[in-house]
Amino acid sequence: MVKETNTLIGTITVVEYDKNIGTMEIGYAIGRPWWHQGYTSEAFSRVITYLFEHYPWLNRIEASHDVNNPNSGKVMQKCGPQFEGILRQKGKNNCGIVDIAMYAILRKDYLSQNNP
Repeated sequence: MVKETNTLIGTITVVEYDKNIGTMEIGYAIGRPWWHQGYTSEAFSRVITYLFEHYPWLNRIEASHDVNNPNSGKVMQKCGPQFEGILRQKGKNNCGIVDIAMYAILRKDYLSQNNP
């Protein structure tokens, strides 16, 4: 939400989690008028911090994107998750069946980045 205008511009949420292996998957979407303004990176960074600080069992946060949307991957890289690979024909969206790029950050990576 943009505070100045009280406008909802997108969403970010835990879309899946598995406490047995300490993993959460994050999904986000933002309206086109707000692309490339840093909102998604700010939100994703804060969600990563919140989750690692409030869920001691959490070991891994992952996110993925359609390979045809490389800007989403830039957000992930900027926020700490590392590229892990391409999952061929793993996703489906309004373009049909698509390849998915997978990113993840481990707790140990987060701690080393935030406690040098």
